[in-house]
Amino acid sequence: MTDQFNDPGATSGDSLPLAELLGNLLMFTVERESDPIETKHGTTTAIKCAVVILDGPSQGVTYDDVLIFPKVLKNQLKDSAGGGKVLGRLGQGANVKGNPPWLLETATDADKDLARQWIAAKAQPVAAGNPFD
Repeated sequence: MTDQFNDPGATSGDSLPLAELLGNLLMFTVERESDPIETKHGTTTAIKCAVVILDGPSQGVTYDDVLIFPKVLKNQLKDSAGGGKVLGRLGQGANVKGNPPWLLETATDADKDLARQWIAAKAQPVAAGNPFD
């Protein structure tokens, strides 16, 4: 009799470099809240999503398989599970427990226009001068 066990798969997912993205406009496409995950800080859940950076030096970079763990940021995203889009500037709140929490600041009308431009650009064939390609 042969045991048929698969080796564990490699960890998947992109790592979103929050510190590098502070102040950038981000658009999250929120998939779902994960099942409980064991971390070095205990068992918790995360928000599974895709993220696109809409401005700054990394403009147009996408992260397709991200798990968001920071509590405030996670809470801002979870109501949009099921494919909802959340737009905001990455910021940090007041430092009350040793580390300032990551959060999204409300997008301005200009930010929303930029997000609409990105969505429209992705719906069209790649054209010369597209700032997102």
